Amino acid sequence: MLSLFPNLFAFPLLAFFVLRITLAYNLALITKARFKKPYSFIGVFEFTATILIAIGLYTQGALLAAMILLIIESFIDRKLGVFDKKDAQIHTILGLIAFALMFLGAGAFALDLPL
Repeated sequence: MLSLFPNLFAFPLLAFFVLRITLAYNLALITKARFKKPYSFIGVFEFTATILIAIGLYTQGALLAAMILLIIESFIDRKLGVFDKKDAQIHTILGLIAFALMFLGAGAFALDLPL
């Protein structure tokens, strides 16, 4: 396979780790904003999922919960009229990262390494 940097293909677990930490950071920002909105009880579940994703514990379950919570939050915000195009794009990208990590694995530095 022709590639400019073929040696980088040796680090897939590190790439998954970077995706996992990026997802956890962005979910933390969304969770922080969620506590200021109505239906703030969803923030507790988002916070739990964010912590589990960040440390890499029960990652697949936490990713599934995060995807479901992002969908629920999108519907609630749309119902309240505070959901704009930027939020839709961010939620879509984060949902796709979570979906990909469910099948790719948690990556390096995770507490639930594959068997």
